[in-house]
Amino acid sequence: MTASINPIRILFRRMRLSAQCRPMSSFSVSDDVEIAYEAYGSSDDKATNPLIICHGLFGQKRNWHSICKELQRRLGNQIYAIDLRNHGDSSHTEEHTFTTMSEDIRAFITGKVLKEAEFERVFLLGHSMGGKAAARVALNQPSGSDLSQRLIEKLIIEDIAPHRQYTDSDVPELIDAMKSIKLYKSRKEISEDLKQRVPNDSVRQFLLTNLDDDPKDKGLFRWKCNLNSVDQCVNEIVIGKTPYSGPTLVLIGAKSSYVRSEDHDKILEAFPKAEFVVVPDAVEFVMESSKKLISELKVNELRAELEKRGLDKGGVKVTLLERLEKLVMM
Repeated sequence: MTASINPIRILFRRMRLSAQCRPMSSFSVSDDVEIAYEAYGSSDDKATNPLIICHGLFGQKRNWHSICKELQRRLGNQIYAIDLRNHGDSSHTEEHTFTTMSEDIRAFITGKVLKEAEFERVFLLGHSMGGKAAARVALNQPSGSDLSQRLIEKLIIEDIAPHRQYTDSDVPELIDAMKSIKLYKSRKEISEDLKQRVPNDSVRQFLLTNLDDDPKDKGLFRWKCNLNSVDQCVNEIVIGKTPYSGPTLVLIGAKSSYVRSEDHDKILEAFPKAEFVVVPDAVEFVMESSKKLISELKVNELRAELEKRGLDKGGVKVTLLERLEKLVMM
């Protein structure tokens, strides 16, 4: 079928891109992989260890922008949100496993972050797929009392059980749905087509954040995530011969099916210092669900509202950011 290209749409899209785009930062972690990243804070922000944030499947660094800004303000450190391989603005590769992703993360930490910091270790946060990759980095560290080669000071795993596969979720179906979409249509038409396979509005809108202008075919779209590779990690589990003995926080969406109560013992085998915290009202694709929590993340606004209402500050529920802050400041 011949694609119908609207020149007016192309013109407005170019105008929008020229107004919004800014130079992208990237770091070469190997000969064929460039990792895109967004840095928050300056080289003077050294109140505590740098924090590296790894998004989930279908995600990208920009999903974390608001949280990174607020966390950096509160912690006074350097924060790096990265695009994992085959996602966002990072390189597309044929290989997409938790081993290769963990190697990318480790190379980014050693080659980029620690060279700019006065710390020997970092805080590492991973959501969903990024949580499994982060867990792999942690489990691959030296065991016992030898801390000289350890990169991670504290670990945060969000909404994933590292030892479980994705195959008992709807991830394979979502990948298949995205692959089935004809990308020569308008954004609205693509959304309507995807709705037939993905009726959940929040999940569909999250997937559509991957829709981008195709640089090779003007007027057409492309998926920023590499759908031909990302399904390699669907069946992969993350386990280690030796446990990670450092402080670990496991954040779980209250309505999520990715971490179940029966998973806790298995997680504790690999991460014996794990603390489990449930995020209220959050489901799968927590970054989309967390929009409901954004008002909570505006700490000053929340406190002002409490004072206005005369509420007891001691009764305020702990927010996502407060949980993260508590862990990294312990």
